[in-house]
Parts: sequence; C-alpha cells; structure tokens
Amino acid sequence: MKTLLTRWIKFFFVPLSFLFVAAENDLVTFTIHNDSDYSIFYLYLSNSDSQDWGEDRLGDDVLESGGSYSTLVYPSNYDIKMIDEDDDVCVTNNVNIRNDIDWRFGNEELLDCQGYNSSSNASTSGTREAGAVKFTIRNNSDWTIYHVYMSAPEEDWGSDQLGSDVITSNGGTFSLYLQPGTYDLKLEDEDGDVCTSFGININSDLTWSYGNAEWLDCIE
Repeated sequence: MKTLLTRWIKFFFVPLSFLFVAAENDLVTFTIHNDSDYSIFYLYLSNSDSQDWGEDRLGDDVLESGGSYSTLVYPSNYDIKMIDEDDDVCVTNNVNIRNDIDWRFGNEELLDCQGYNSSSNASTSGTREAGAVKFTIRNNSDWTIYHVYMSAPEEDWGSDQLGSDVITSNGGTFSLYLQPGTYDLKLEDEDGDVCTSFGININSDLTWSYGNAEWLDCIE
C-alpha cells in the first residue's frame, strides 16, 4: 500500500514541478539602463492592456544616473512610466518585450519624452521600440537636406524618411530608431546633390555629423 501511495504521489507532483519550471522559462529579462544625468525615483511597468500602473517597481531603490534595473516579465507589450528627481514624468507606451532586452535612455530621450525638447530644427521619426537604437543625422553644412533614405545593404532604398520635413543647415538634426545592424545612407540636398554612405555599423545610439568639407567630398 505504501509503495502504491508513493508512486501516486510521484505521479501527481512531478508534472506540477514541470509546470512551474515551464512557467519560469516563459519569463524574459527586461533591463533599463539610465544613461541620462537624472536619477529615476519611481518606475512603473504594466501590460499595455491594463488600466492600472500597479506598484512602483523600484520600491526604496533609486535608478541612479549610469545605473540599471532588471526585472522578469512575461512576453507582451508594456507601458513604462518613469518619474525623475524633479518629479518630471516620462511615459512610453507599447514597448514590445518578447525576448531578453536592454532598454536605454539618455538625456535627449528623457527630455523628449518629458516634453522639454521642442526645437524647430530637430525632428524624430517614429517611436523607440524595444531593442532599437537611435541614429541621429546632424547637418553642420550650409545646405539643407530634403531627402533621407536608409536601407540594409543590397536592399531597396524604400521611402524618404524625412517625409515633409527637412534637415536645416548649420545645426539641424533628424533622428530615427532602428534595430541594430549595418545600413546604407543616402542624403539629397536642396540642389539635388546626393551623398551616399555604405556599410554604417549602427549597434548603439549614434550621431552622424558632417560639415561643408565632408558634404562636398561625399557628393563629388
């Protein structure tokens, strides 16, 4: 009788253990890196389908400048709310977290999110999805850029990234979010002159700057 009972217990509990292990294996690691100069005092992470932010993830901790915070979540889309040392709030919606990812933000991203950056000569295309990096073109030349094309090597250029925007001369910028990789870049200025750069490795946030000399060298 004892042997039969032992076998029955093993039969019942082993599958339960397996289910717990399987559930844990479904979780992914989401890591936030604070590359800004501001400390984050409150951090909320909730499923995008939820109307409730839930509890502050940091508790008594602080996400200091240069620090990071990691948590385990089930694969899904999440909304993120951060409140910094000045009580400024940044909310990012629909962050796609399906795998282990590192999500970074610096001064520019944080201030953009909080609504402080509103310069007329700076524009950004799209929103930052999980795992994406920010590629910024800074035009220090005397020519305005009217068209920007980016593509993976050997692929079609696709549509103009600027749309109706332009990158103004003497300090204008344009940013877009990309998945890390290698890209080709084509720029066209107000005179129809074209500058093409191939094989740009963009594996982290990158600013691509050029002045008159670089522009003239590229279009010749």
